[in-house]
Order: sequence, then C-alpha cells, then structure tokens
Amino acid sequence: MSRLTAIGIVALLGWADRANAIPPRRGEARFPCRSESASTTAAGDVLEDCKPEQPTPIRDASPIITIDDTRTHGPVARDWFNVSVDNAYLVSPPSLAGVDEDVIALIPQLSIGVPGANQVNLSDLLAPYDVYEFRVRGAVFWHEGSAVGGPLTFAFQQYFPVNRLDLPSLAAVHFGLETAVSTPWLSGRFLVPPVAVRVLEGVDAALAQSGWSFQPLAAYLRADFLACRSVYAEVGGSPEVFIPGTGPTGYDVRFHAAGGWSFTCPNQVLDYRPKVSLEYSGRVALPIADRPGGYEESLGAALQIDLDWFAMQTFAAVDPRHAAYQVFGIRIQIGVPKTQAAN
Repeated sequence: MSRLTAIGIVALLGWADRANAIPPRRGEARFPCRSESASTTAAGDVLEDCKPEQPTPIRDASPIITIDDTRTHGPVARDWFNVSVDNAYLVSPPSLAGVDEDVIALIPQLSIGVPGANQVNLSDLLAPYDVYEFRVRGAVFWHEGSAVGGPLTFAFQQYFPVNRLDLPSLAAVHFGLETAVSTPWLSGRFLVPPVAVRVLEGVDAALAQSGWSFQPLAAYLRADFLACRSVYAEVGGSPEVFIPGTGPTGYDVRFHAAGGWSFTCPNQVLDYRPKVSLEYSGRVALPIADRPGGYEESLGAALQIDLDWFAMQTFAAVDPRHAAYQVFGIRIQIGVPKTQAAN
C-alpha cells in the first residue's frame, strides 16, 4: 500500500468519526462528560467541568427596625443578642439670650433574648424561652460643653405569635407585652433637661423630665411580610406612671403607629435593599391636682440598610407643633444571629 493510500484511509476514518459524533446542544460545553464514570476521578470527586452550575443564592428578607426601637422584632428577629447605638443631633432655635441650645445625644441599648439552635434536642429545650427578651437602655447628652447622664431603662418583654396568621418564610404576626422602669437622670434627680430634649423627646417622659417612670404593661401588635419585599405595620400603647423629682405624680398614656417597606426585592444586582420606616407617636398627660393635661407628639422617618453583620439606619424626627426643633441621627446595630448561636 502506498503512503498516499494510507493517508487517505486515515483521513476517511477521521471524517466518519466526526460525522457520527453528536453535536453539543446550545449552551452545552464543547466536551461534555460522556459517561458517569468519565465525570469522576479515581477518588470519586466530581470533575469541575461536570458539575451543574448553581444559581446565585438570593438574600432572605429581614425585618425593619422601628425608629423608636424600644420594641424589637419578636419571632422574626434575626439576632438573639444585639447592641445598638444612636448618635443624634438635636437642633433647637437660639434662645432669647442668643445661647446655642443644640444637643448631641448618644443612646446605647442592649437586647438579650434566647439563642437559636440547629440541633433538634437543644432547639426543643430552648423553644419555651424564645419568646422572652430583656433590654437595657442608657443615654448621654452633650450640651454647652458638658456631658450629662440620662436615665437608665430596664424592660422585660414577652412575645405571643399569632399562629393562625403565620406563614413560614412568608409572613409573621405577633403581639408583645412589656414591663419597663426608668430611673431618674444619672446626673441628678432634680436636673432640668435641655430645651431641645424636653421638646423632641417629649413623648418619652423619662427623657423629657428627670424622675421615675413605670410602664406596668405596654402592648403592641406587629405584622411582617418577609417573602421578598420587607413590609411591616405596627400599633401599640401603654399607660405610664411618672414620679418627677419635684411636683405631683403624673399619669400618662403613650401610643404609636409605625410602618415600613423595602424598595425592591433582592437580586444579584441589588443585594442590600434600602428600607424606609415611618412612625408617629404621642403621649397624653392626664390632668391631675393643679397640673393641666397635655399632649406631646413626634413624627419620624428613617432609611435602613442591612449589611452582612450589622444594620445601619439614618433617621430624622420633628415635633409637628414646633417645626424649628428637629433631630437627625444614625443608628448602628450589631448582633449575633440565632443561626450561629449553636456553633
């Protein structure tokens, strides 16, 4: 056989092999795994070219923080332990004497619940206590070059999920009860807070005045929709007994209404969705003895962004009756997620 004939036979066989080969489908690799045995190594590991592509996971929706964060998120909270710090600037018009009445506030808060658990036995053991939470709040104010210590607030909360309205990973409804007590200002029981604090924190009697505050039973109802776009609505109220440093004991009724939503659903382009929150709160002071009744109110808005290990919220509030008084601030909240507590 001549060399030319041999070359022709080899070329013909190569052409026939290519003609019998099955062409790859659209979007398929040029050299796909031809068999299961060919897709694994001797050690049993799957070759990288033979692994199916996994879609990029979408971040779960997370609850929105209320502006007056004296209540937490109950069953939908992602953290069992968190620390938040509010750094606020209280704007006040100059006094008649031309004195700058602006105030800088630093308000830390510690919240402690019950850690979650991945193990079934441990989860069953902790489940009855998952509805309880304890929080402590403090306050420091800078005014006219000096710092003064505000009150300490201690509160104990219990949550009651509304199981009939609960849809796992979609929606949650719960109501909560809280008992809270606040001390007089640490800088003195007879201290008179700055004007900006008295006006802008008027709804919170413990901050607006110095004295003992007792809220025997505060209640609220909250609904969260967390399937894709975060949405929440909340209403609540509580009676309050306030014992000032001087003057008669006061009896108040506090209430609030709040709501919020995220701008969009999560996706691969926008992983961290901004969230908007609005809140209106008020306090009705009942008339007693020689003290007339009164009404304090506050209207606020906030923008929240949740990052991997902390949440950041910028907020602003105003007393609708005294528009010259305004507060602007930023809140940083760092927590320990329930899903990591059992590790």
